[in-house]
Amino acid sequence: MTLHVTYLGHSGFTVETDTKVLVFDYYQDDQQVVRSYAQGNKPFWFFVTHWHNDHFNRHIADFAQQTEAYIINKDVPFRQAEQDKLHTLDVYDTIHVGETIITQFGSTDEGGSFLVKTDGVSICESVERYARGKKGIVYAVSIAHARRIAACYSAHGLEAVAIDSRTPASERRELVEDFRRGKVKVLVNVDIFSEGFDCPDVEFVQLARPTLSLAKYLQQVGRGLRRSADKASCMLIDNVGLYRIFGLPARNHDWAAMFEGRMIGNALSRARAETGRLSVSGPLPEEERQREDELEMVITHDRLMEAIRNREEAEEGKESQAALKSCPDRRSSRWGLKRGNKITVSPCYLQVFDIQGNRAAVRLKDGQAGVVSASGEPEVILGYCRRLKFLKEELLAVTDTAGTVSYMDMKTGRTYREKPVVFSYGGVELLRVGETFHSRTKKAYASMNGLHKDSICFYEYYLKIPDYRVPKSCKLVDSVWSTVFDVFACLLAGDDEEVYWCCGRLADRSIVVMDGAGRYYHVEKGKRKRYIAANLPEPGEQDFDTAVKKLKEEAGQRAEETDRQKRRNEEAKRRKRLEEIRDALPYRMGMKWGLKLGERIIVPPKYRKILPPVGVYCAFEESACRWGVMALDGKVMVEARYQEVDIENNGTVHLTVIPGKVKTVKL
Repeated sequence: MTLHVTYLGHSGFTVETDTKVLVFDYYQDDQQVVRSYAQGNKPFWFFVTHWHNDHFNRHIADFAQQTEAYIINKDVPFRQAEQDKLHTLDVYDTIHVGETIITQFGSTDEGGSFLVKTDGVSICESVERYARGKKGIVYAVSIAHARRIAACYSAHGLEAVAIDSRTPASERRELVEDFRRGKVKVLVNVDIFSEGFDCPDVEFVQLARPTLSLAKYLQQVGRGLRRSADKASCMLIDNVGLYRIFGLPARNHDWAAMFEGRMIGNALSRARAETGRLSVSGPLPEEERQREDELEMVITHDRLMEAIRNREEAEEGKESQAALKSCPDRRSSRWGLKRGNKITVSPCYLQVFDIQGNRAAVRLKDGQAGVVSASGEPEVILGYCRRLKFLKEELLAVTDTAGTVSYMDMKTGRTYREKPVVFSYGGVELLRVGETFHSRTKKAYASMNGLHKDSICFYEYYLKIPDYRVPKSCKLVDSVWSTVFDVFACLLAGDDEEVYWCCGRLADRSIVVMDGAGRYYHVEKGKRKRYIAANLPEPGEQDFDTAVKKLKEEAGQRAEETDRQKRRNEEAKRRKRLEEIRDALPYRMGMKWGLKLGERIIVPPKYRKILPPVGVYCAFEESACRWGVMALDGKVMVEARYQEVDIENNGTVHLTVIPGKVKTVKL
């Protein structure tokens, strides 16, 4: 098929096929292209993507007599056509008009966009364009589908044959040999060559069969990905959108989720696949559903589109709202802001330099530059500047009227002559400017000059910054601490007020810090800082030493309880493991004995002898006449230095030191 595409102006163009003329977004036609087509015999198909007057012209109704169909976005106010010719679509709607299939998608502007499948262009034309003269395999939905594809390709000069389960074995072997020798160029099949078929010189694979099986998808494309000295690459032609479901064959896939049935493709759950509708435009006829693999689910194009739509909706759900954009007013030459289709700021700016997140860098009416919010509220006014540009990590590059560039930290409003480098330690950020680190807190802090980034450490909930400039008024939790090596500045996670001075750490890993005003706080992981004392306490407040003494006692108790709980948890986990391996038995390898459960080795063979377990314990002989007791997980409970060991079911053990002398212990 030959397609003739003619540009009409603005967003309009025509596509002439062998049987019809498709006219998209007819607005103006200075060259009279459409009217010249009206002199011919081919019917018109008018498509309107949205209602703006530069995409929609009501005069398309003038061609009603020669028009076969009007395909209109639902927002377009056009009702002049006859009802049997007018088709109104919403996003992801699919309609069949004769043999033409039309699907509407979304748009980066307003309205929508159309995917049109007509006159065999969708499948055959893609092979003509990308794989003409190449040897390839085509995967079809059904036997009838495969035969129609083969007939269509043969009619267009491509040597194609269809093979399915009804093809006699002798004929199938002959056709496959013809394909290997190159006499047949295109092999169309229905699940016959998904696996176990080896023909390395396959140069293209065409997917005309939808599937929600990752394994099936990889098996199909894998027929063309085998190395061959006669080919440099393989063309994958995807006519059913499997790339959007599964990605490229080389990507990493979550096989565990696939096998467990929690995920199909990228984002389609098994429950949704089993309960969702199979088709919007109507199911396939029963004979079209026949397939060779009884475990494989054949789906229609509409079902696949639902899978794609669900994925896109999941991705869109991650963003609470559309991106902020600039919008010009051509009459006033001013600029405004919009989010999606909603104007958030009417055009009032002389210029919009840049946009990042919910901020916009603009030139105001008076010529000054500044940063405003999405609603137009001024955040920073910078005076007269040549240019503003947002950088990563909430930094702003400011070029003044002389061309000098400075950098503003949008979190704090502080400006630096050199470009800052952002370092993140466990969610706490520092800016390195030259040889100095600066905090991003409300109260400014600059580290000692020449501090290396690796000397800064993050401890669960605070950032330790070495700094010997500790104020003399700073008191320590433990007076034996070295004021040279162990006192440091610290930033608290989730606290943007200021940088504090650490006064010491308590037994439960909490810390005591002092702010710049001489106030002390107790800080625990996952909690807000708590005021405890001050260098100049208010009347009735406790002093630092009294507060710290009480904190030490409480921290010690918490640390002991934490250790006890940790030991209890570990013991509970161990006992659970022991119960799971209660059926372990001794086994021999060479001259040594070990324990195993089935084929799983629990204790490697390293003992002279191991007796059958009693409960979760068993006796072992390390060397001649030197017996001990171990748990089934290999942990030694009684050292091997006894002549004989006897274990009871209740965990009581009788240990023979020498004949006549027995020691009893309870495990």
